[in-house]
Amino acid sequence: MLVDGINRLIQIVLIILANPGSIILIDEEIETGFHYSFFPKLWEIIGKLSLETDCQVFATTHSYECIKGTKTLYSNVNNSKNFYFITLNNFK
Repeated sequence: MLVDGINRLIQIVLIILANPGSIILIDEEIETGFHYSFFPKLWEIIGKLSLETDCQVFATTHSYECIKGTKTLYSNVNNSKNFYFITLNNFK
C-alpha cells in the first residue's frame, strides 16, 4: 500500500535527521511498504542523508530486488567508499 511506504520513508528520514552522528539500525525488512522500482531512490535518500548527518546506517533485508536497488550507490565513484554491502549468502 502506498501509504505504508510513505510512512516508512518519513520514519526513516526523521530518525536519521534527529540523530546526527549516530549509528542507525534498521532491523526490520527495510523494503516493507515500497514498490521494487523505488528501491534505488530509497537508497539514494538514505545515502545522502547519512552523509549529511554523519550517520552510519545498518539495514537488513532478504529481498534481492532491494539489494539490486543499491547498485546506484556503490557504482557511483563518489559513494564507493561510503557504501558497503555485506551478505551471508552469495548472490549472483
